[in-house]
Amino acid sequence: MPAFRGKLDAGQVRALVAYVRAFGPVEAAPRNAAPVDFDRRFDRLQREFEDLRRAYRELEPRPISPR
Repeated sequence: MPAFRGKLDAGQVRALVAYVRAFGPVEAAPRNAAPVDFDRRFDRLQREFEDLRRAYRELEPRPISPR
């Protein structure tokens, strides 16, 4: 994919970021969350991270063996 450096100004970048983020879930963390909530959220984030890591590994190019 070609780079986009220099093709968008700072305002356009901010607008694009806001547009893309609008598709994500709206999830605000409570300010006074109990430690149990932290542990639950941390576990969920670890699972999400592992899922992303697995998906990334699947996208990595496989080495070509010489014949």
